[in-house]
Amino acid sequence: MSNIPFEDLGTANLVVDSVYEGARNKKLNLGSEPLTKLIPGIGNMGGFRKSVDPKTKTLRGLVLVSKRNEIDWPDTLNIFTGLYAYFGDNRAPGKSLHDTPKGGNKVLLDIFELAHGIKEHRAKCPLILAFENTGNGFDTEFKGLLVPGAANLSASQDLVAVWATKNGKRFQNYKANFTVLDCGEISGDWVRDIFG
Repeated sequence: MSNIPFEDLGTANLVVDSVYEGARNKKLNLGSEPLTKLIPGIGNMGGFRKSVDPKTKTLRGLVLVSKRNEIDWPDTLNIFTGLYAYFGDNRAPGKSLHDTPKGGNKVLLDIFELAHGIKEHRAKCPLILAFENTGNGFDTEFKGLLVPGAANLSASQDLVAVWATKNGKRFQNYKANFTVLDCGEISGDWVRDIFG
């Protein structure tokens, strides 16, 4: 594991378990956030950061960012099986499963439908990257390159709507299961080219 300084992010590769540092300035603002410098074209906030082709409106790439250690929504990486469980963005009552501000749950539904489709549909799955906040400013740790589903899970088990309760009101959110591919280092130039 290594730390990649903010100044080097524009040319850095993505290395599993490496920390991509936010800017080291006195004011923590969104300009200090490292992922938009590492992968230009994605948003600077939230757990779902998308890159959409402006012509075709198709999803080119998706960055999933976990806050790490959320008690109600414990995104987890099993380092022995390579299974990464990520929770969707419907985290409070009052909205339907797919009616979220950033549309993250709808993105999950679409990605898993592509993954379970015919060969031509699977080829349309976007590049998916997982990061976790470290708790130190904007520093973010790269967890890996993901594909939807897992060898030991059926299509009805890899994306599951789970029930939760908050303030006595019930609602649903997704638990999405991904496989982390065995890629220790990924070319940053390749990633930036895909994300456009």
